[in-house]
Amino acid sequence: MQWKRVVALGATLGLVASGCGGSKPLSRAEFVKRANAVCLREYKAQVAVLKASLATGAHRLAAGVAGARLEALQRRELQALEALRPPDELQATFARWRGMWRAGLGQHVPPVADMTAAQHAQLRATAMRREALKHSLGLTC
Repeated sequence: MQWKRVVALGATLGLVASGCGGSKPLSRAEFVKRANAVCLREYKAQVAVLKASLATGAHRLAAGVAGARLEALQRRELQALEALRPPDELQATFARWRGMWRAGLGQHVPPVADMTAAQHAQLRATAMRREALKHSLGLTC
């Protein structure tokens, strides 16, 4: 009876492994289509959070709550995108874009009004590099 469990467990692990990372990359068109769908879905969720926070009167408190919710949504978006397997020619660019995005998650960014000119310039430069990578992947969201 025990050997049947081992065989069943081995078969299950084999199926899981073959479905994760073992699958072939998506075509460029399919990758772009799926990634843009993920981005659009999460963008709509983020806009809803921002609208809800603006509807409350306590902007500072609402901004803190909204910030935490937005970060959770961004993490969910990144996870969904990481589940996609880009075509070989996009994998290096995708990895750099993901890395920049992941590095920015969880970092405290002061409100724009409280930023120094240098902080603002650095934030803008990082955002522009990330956008350039995103567009080189063919993503429009």
